[in-house]
Amino acid sequence: MATVTTQQEREFEIAQVTRLRERYLATDVMAKVRDDLGYGEKVALIERALAGTEDWVLDVGANTCGESEYLTARGYKMIANDVNEVALEISRQRCVRFGRPAPKYLPGDAQSLPIAPESVAFVVFNESLHHMPDPARTLAQAARALKPGGHMFLYEPYAYNPYRRLSEVRDHFRGTVEKSFGVRQLKRLLSQAGLRVVSLERHVCTASDWKLAQFGLAHRILRKTYVAVSRRALWLFGNLMVVAEKPVRLTQPPRTTRSG
Repeated sequence: MATVTTQQEREFEIAQVTRLRERYLATDVMAKVRDDLGYGEKVALIERALAGTEDWVLDVGANTCGESEYLTARGYKMIANDVNEVALEISRQRCVRFGRPAPKYLPGDAQSLPIAPESVAFVVFNESLHHMPDPARTLAQAARALKPGGHMFLYEPYAYNPYRRLSEVRDHFRGTVEKSFGVRQLKRLLSQAGLRVVSLERHVCTASDWKLAQFGLAHRILRKTYVAVSRRALWLFGNLMVVAEKPVRLTQPPRTTRSG
């Protein structure tokens, strides 16, 4: 199968966001985190990883930036990146509508991040790396932006989940990138980017009510059943939740010379 390009992915995402534009604009992110158990659970995982971070945080592939908006309101210094400028504009308008501070927006392709080297303390990939045509290049760019000693959080689908395999084929023909990662593959990609894995867990979030509302009754029942089964078989269905670190460069002490 021919590879889906970044431009094709961008066009697909713009169409998806545009279709739901009014719903996105009307959604109070703070209320969504409070009232939608599945969404709130996912945001809590990110905030737990970020705990204590006072420097800039880069959210890569932020889409309409719900998580970045919430975390900005919580006091984190968020930079929301996405190749889809329509999604970023929805976030900007939503922040105005609800009278909340907006994250800093960074439009552009994550595979060529328009950001200075070593300028952020934390990078977040919240179900976004698997939408990148070239994940290795994307991780290298994110690692470049990360300060030594900084951390990266990833929440990504597991490659050997049979449902994910079917999704990848289906979404390819829809014109979107939908990848999955094995444990060794993701560790290798992170290592190649110069990052060290600190922790790796399997996790499945509760189904989001906001997303379920888009489906018919049969689809909603199937989705809830899938989540219930997944939680009982994390080894096969669990998403990969990873925290990685960019090592601090060791400096050599100056050599001293003996005299006499």
